[in-house]
Amino acid sequence: MNIIFRKGDSFTLTETIEGLTSITGFEAGLYFANDEGTVSGFVSGYIDTMSSGFDILYEILNDVSKSYTVGYYDYETKLWDASGSDHVYTPSVGKLIILNAIEGDPL
Repeated sequence: MNIIFRKGDSFTLTETIEGLTSITGFEAGLYFANDEGTVSGFVSGYIDTMSSGFDILYEILNDVSKSYTVGYYDYETKLWDASGSDHVYTPSVGKLIILNAIEGDPL
């Protein structure tokens, strides 16, 4: 899946986790990296305990996205057991594309 948004915009991604019986005690994050694999950004995930499934929300606020460099990145989401064990899952991977703001867009 591709994620596309403009610099200075807000963006929310909801990811539904499948294949686990529980995500209690887990933490989530979205990492994006340049072509060399260097991490360019990280967004903490919020595990939605009010949903009927296992949903994780990732929210990028407009003030944060202003600091991102326009370009194409690889991204992946990670879900890990916060107890310190080595249980790490990668539910989603794809391209994150940050576009220039349209001229006249109030950054």
